[in-house]
Amino acid sequence: PVIHGAFGEDGELQGILEECGVPFIGSGQESCRAMFNKYLATQILQQHGLKTIPSIHLSIGQRDMQESIE
Repeated sequence: PVIHGAFGEDGELQGILEECGVPFIGSGQESCRAMFNKYLATQILQQHGLKTIPSIHLSIGQRDMQESIE
């Protein structure tokens, strides 16, 4: 729980530890991967009946934000 950032929070490190059979404290690879993506995390939380703040997913190169909302 002391590694911050992409490698320590996106499931990559957890996957390596799981593959090698090394026990660790915290969530597994799949949970970390899903929750690291904040938009995906919001959708998962909503699917389980939890209230979240409104969110929007923007893609690189997207020209008009209104296009993605409609």
